[in-house]
Parts: sequence; C-alpha cells; structure tokens
Amino acid sequence: VNATSAGGVDVGAFLAGRDDRFGYTLLASANGQGAYDGDGDAFTNLPRTRRLTVAPRVYAYLSDATTLWAGLSGTVEDREGGDVAVIEDDADGYAERSESVRLTTQLRLDHAVSDAVTLTAKQSTSAFDRSLALPGYRFEGTQVATYAEASALIDHDTHDIVVGLDLRTDAFDQREAIGPELDADQLTVGAFVQDTRDLGERLAVELGLRGDWHDEYGLFVLPRASALVRVSDGVSLRATGGLGYQAPTVFLEPSEGRAFRGVLPLDETVEAETSAGGTVDLNVRTVLGGRVTLSLNQAVFLTRLDDALVPATSPVQGGSDGLRYRNADGPIRSSGTETNARFGLGDLKLFLGYVYLRATEAAIGPADEPVRRRVALTPAHKTYSVLVWERHGQGRVGLEAYYTSPQDLPNGERTEGYLVTGIMGEWRVGPARVFLNLENLLDTQQTNYGPVVLGARATPTFADVWAPTDGFIANGGVKLSL
Repeated sequence: VNATSAGGVDVGAFLAGRDDRFGYTLLASANGQGAYDGDGDAFTNLPRTRRLTVAPRVYAYLSDATTLWAGLSGTVEDREGGDVAVIEDDADGYAERSESVRLTTQLRLDHAVSDAVTLTAKQSTSAFDRSLALPGYRFEGTQVATYAEASALIDHDTHDIVVGLDLRTDAFDQREAIGPELDADQLTVGAFVQDTRDLGERLAVELGLRGDWHDEYGLFVLPRASALVRVSDGVSLRATGGLGYQAPTVFLEPSEGRAFRGVLPLDETVEAETSAGGTVDLNVRTVLGGRVTLSLNQAVFLTRLDDALVPATSPVQGGSDGLRYRNADGPIRSSGTETNARFGLGDLKLFLGYVYLRATEAAIGPADEPVRRRVALTPAHKTYSVLVWERHGQGRVGLEAYYTSPQDLPNGERTEGYLVTGIMGEWRVGPARVFLNLENLLDTQQTNYGPVVLGARATPTFADVWAPTDGFIANGGVKLSL
C-alpha cells in the first residue's frame, strides 16, 4: 500500500504457489491519482487517473522434460488532465480524457528432447482499445498484435546454438474517424540463428544472423557479432556490433502530443528505418585497499540511423496544419560514453554514473547549405549518484542526486541544466516493511523556468517538456509479506 502527497494511492498484491504438477501466480494492483496542480497554474501536473491491473498465470509440469504455462494480463485505465476546474467541477474549459483497455495472452511450452536439445514454442496476443477525447474532437481505435515463435536450443560441447522461426502481425482499426483514417496492417516473418562458443578460458564469441521479411518493406538481413575477452579474474572486455531496422508507423510521440488530430497516413515514399551500431565495454571487479569493493563498467557506443522518421507539417482539408512523417534528409549519428561505478564498504554502497551523448542530424543552414545540428531534447551530459546504507534483513536509507545538462529545443532555444535530489528509506517491522520516499527535494520543475501551458486556456498549446513537471512529492506506505 502506497500513498503520495500529490493525492495518489496504490494497492498491489502478489500471490504464488505450486505443487508437483501445477503452480500459479497472481499479480493484482489498483492505482488512483487525483488531479494534481503542483505549480498553482490551475492546470494539472498529474492527471486524474484510475487504473486496475490483474495478471494471473498458471503452470503445468507435465513431465520432467515438459513444462507448459499460460498467462493473461488485463489493464483498464481512465485518465483526465487539463483545466482543474473542468475535471473537478465540470466547468467550461479545456481537458483531455484517455480511456483504455489492454488484454494480453501468453502461452509457452518447453520440452527437453534430450540433455542436449530443448524445444520451445510460445505465442502472445495483445489487444489494446483506446479513446482520446478533447473539446470538439475524438480519436479511438483498437490495435491487435500477435507474436508466435518456435525455437530450438542445442547444447553442443563448447557451443550453445539457437535456431528458430517467428511470425508477427500488427493491425490498427480506427473507429469513427474525424479526418484521415490511420488504419494499418503489418505482417513480418522471421528466421534466426545464434551460436555462442567458448574458445578457451579467455575468449567467448557470439555470432548471430536474423532475416525478416516484411509484407510492405521487403527483406532485411541483420547480422550481429559479439566477443568477450576475460583479461583476468576481475577484468573483462566485450565488443558488440550489428544491424537493425524499424518498420514505419504514425504512432509516435509527436502524434500522441496532438492526440492524433491532423495526423496523416504514411505515403508510399516512406522507407523503413535502418541502423548500424556497436559498443565496447570494459568491466572491472576489484578490492581497493583491502576493504573497498569496486565494480566498474566503462562503455563506448556509436550508432548510425538512416531514413529516420521525422515529423513535418502538411496542410489538410480546412486549411489547418496536419502532421505528416517523412524520412530524414540524412543520417542521425549518436556516439558517446557511459560510466557506471559501484563502491562498497561494509553496509555502505555508493553508485556513480555518467553519460556523455552526442546526437546529430542533417539540417539546412541559413544559406540553404547542409549542416549538422544536435538532435533536440537530447542532453549531452547526465549524471547520477546514490549513497545507500543497507543492513540486510533490517532496512536501508539512501540519498540520490541526478543532473541533466542543457539541451536544445526544436525551435533552437537552449534550456538550462537542472538537478533532482531525493531521500528514500525502508525499515522492517515484523512481517512488514515500512517505506518513505522524498522525491525531488529541490522542487525542480519546468515551470520554474517558464510556462508549460501556452495560449488561451480554452484552446491551449503546450511547450516542449524537457524537465520534471510534477515537482516535490513525498510518498510512503507498507509492504506486507505473509
């Protein structure tokens, strides 16, 4: 059970049990959130939300070699945000309401043919029904996605080989369309093979190949390779590289931001996104001064994304601006480093992290010459630090701080950097664990730097979100184990 100073209440439970032949788990949760206006502008920072989730799963141990399990997950959610007076007092003004139902089924069968060969078959179907309502506008539809896979794991001496086939479908059916219909159907058939092999005590390699045939965008061949070098007992080096792709869709963040109003279907000139990337990371485990344990991961990464899908304005019927997606004029390149370190001394643990990211895209300069610019809303620097005192079986207390550096907005403006800090604590009392979190102690929020809600209140526009919007929140509760 959890409650927050922002008017939120969460209740959750997990049950599990089994005997020799059968087993089960059940996860259930209910979440409520009141309309919360943390910055006093009469507009919600957190929407009023009601959510219920139930997820049962049953297991059948058919024999020593065969296990079957099936699961069902269902979530019902109703959320409404906007003018607080509209939500709480049914007054005139602006509000957005989202109602959704998601049902997902899962089925998996594992059968060991022998000590060396295990066969696996799995299938999942997800149905997602949603409606969005704004003043004078409504968008609603149902998405049904399926996934089916058959694979074999072969343990062959120093090899672990996986081969398999899969089939994926994705369909969206829009109801009562106002404007262009966004109905879409996709089908993808894939085959894959992966071989993981130890080449002595110091070197392990993994080679993989995947082929996907998409019913609209054709064939994609996706190789992948990875090598792990164990330099010593406490030092290892891993290098990984591969290719990827993404079939285009209009269901992206810019569409969500306008509740799909005026979003145009993809045209025939749009191509699938493709990517190539690689990482190299160093892992070190050692003891400093005979007392302080150190775990360090240092990674370097590089990615190139071609034909990225980007939004562009396009006139629609009635003279208003619509949103159409097109492929970017040039590649999006990202590179950087990530450092994660964990220090331990008795009951104290210190976690430190730093990410440097340089992400650039093609653009047109002032003199109509091609230039490269930073991708909007991608800060170059991020850090985190968490200090935790933990006594096993009793409790823990932690201090945390996160820094995000300045970033560019889509309109070219530069934001300020910001710091978020917090305190967390948990203590065991008999069969219960009592917890308290003080999040965002400095009350860092975007409205400290400028308004988020722009224009007339009846038909507002919104600034790009680049910092927290909810400010300081305290939450606490109890976890009870029976």
